[in-house]
Amino acid sequence: MVALLGAALALAPVEAQRPQPATIQVDPTKEGWVNTGITLGADETAILTATGSAGWEPGQDWGPAGAGGTYCKLFIENAPVGALLARTGEGAAISVTARTPLTGPGPVMVLYNDCPGQYFDNVGGFSVAVQLPLPPPTAQPVATTAPPVAVATAAPEPAPVAAPAPRASDGGGFPLLPVVGLLVLLAGGVLGWLKRDQVLGLFAGNPRFDESARLESSAWLAPARLRLLQGERRPKRSLTVGGPDADIDFGVQGIWAQLTPTEDGGVRLEQGKDAGRLLVDDLAVVISKRLTNGSRVFMGTREFVFRQERTRPSAGRSVRSRNDLLSRPDPRAAAMSGESSPGRDVA
Repeated sequence: MVALLGAALALAPVEAQRPQPATIQVDPTKEGWVNTGITLGADETAILTATGSAGWEPGQDWGPAGAGGTYCKLFIENAPVGALLARTGEGAAISVTARTPLTGPGPVMVLYNDCPGQYFDNVGGFSVAVQLPLPPPTAQPVATTAPPVAVATAAPEPAPVAAPAPRASDGGGFPLLPVVGLLVLLAGGVLGWLKRDQVLGLFAGNPRFDESARLESSAWLAPARLRLLQGERRPKRSLTVGGPDADIDFGVQGIWAQLTPTEDGGVRLEQGKDAGRLLVDDLAVVISKRLTNGSRVFMGTREFVFRQERTRPSAGRSVRSRNDLLSRPDPRAAAMSGESSPGRDVA
């Protein structure tokens, strides 16, 4: 035993040299993930620091944290447009700013987050400094002049005797498990009753917007397509229009309106909780209004146009819906049409 201990102490660890940081240049015109040529092990972590700015034109550029929202489908949808992202292998993407840790395993990949097909006009770029992990220390043999020591053999110790397992109680305890199960079932029933509309909606499914339904405005780079914003796996019942907290950001404060698909394939516009001066084709919206192809919607001094080129049902098929009344003229809206129309300044 003593001899083995002396041999182990004869191995002295040698401190590893810290590798020099690598520098990566990120071109915002390169679409998709780019392999940096750096690979991390399963327990290795690199530190990334990004500098620079990029965007789609001079004066419209941002740092590595990116900018606000957009209405085209981004490469990574849950990250800001213009953000600099990184990952290892097929792992989750993270935003890279100052001293961002990235853990392996796998090759280090970087991405400038933009809409597919829109990378060609980007300008600027980022420089990413990568501080590589410190390699583990290595041991080298050190010469020793200690004389050999005799190894003493110890007598084998008797094997420990396992203690007997405790016996389960034969009865007399309170039946806790059945009571807990009953309480869980009761709580689930109460919650299901309170949220019955949402539960039924999961099974019945909400009406879907038509593929061609969209909002067009010079305020956006591309039309806002309603079916894409509604989602595929768990579609939203309606889409809100207004400020940054709405599904469709139109540059106003609060929630001005919401768009809901009808069962016959149409779209209904309803007043939101923060609505101001809301008009459809120069008529004030009192409660709700059914939109048609080419309807012009005004929110204060801002305007967008609703488009939908869906095919109508055949003449031999009768379509009835509880939303048919929304197509009739609203006498309250007609009474308010004599007020002055808002300015047509387009955002």
